[in-house]
Amino acid sequence: DENICLNLQRLFGEMQLSDSPCSTKSLTKSFGWNDSDIFIQHDVQEFCRVLLDNLEEKMKGTNLEGRIADLFRGKSCSFVRCKEVDYES
Repeated sequence: DENICLNLQRLFGEMQLSDSPCSTKSLTKSFGWNDSDIFIQHDVQEFCRVLLDNLEEKMKGTNLEGRIADLFRGKSCSFVRCKEVDYES
């Protein structure tokens, strides 16, 4: 099954109910990765982007639409602080 949401739900269910290690094979296959991809180092940012984009797509048209953006929204602030003078902007 190539449904990332379903495979993620199954994995969390297995982890909650099992005392032994759980396989992530179904989840990684739903990302389009096969057995040969286990030898390739994957970027965690790319993994996160694929996962969150997929979850966001599945939530469209539901009361959960926009929740991923709400959870992972942030602000950045740039400032300059002088070492020798008491000044900050």
